[in-house]
Amino acid sequence: MGIPLLEAKVFPSYTLGATIIGYFIGIILIPKIVKQVNALRFCTVLGQYSRFAS
Repeated sequence: MGIPLLEAKVFPSYTLGATIIGYFIGIILIPKIVKQVNALRFCTVLGQYSRFAS
């Protein structure tokens, strides 16, 4: 891929940070503001888009 090791070794930290932030956002938003079904639909569409965009 051509990414230097010095840059690539921080990618897992970014992934972990984004996952933890996503969990907290879900805990706060899903019961009060967003329905669980709509959150699931959004994540599914986002996942499919990112799969085909790359």
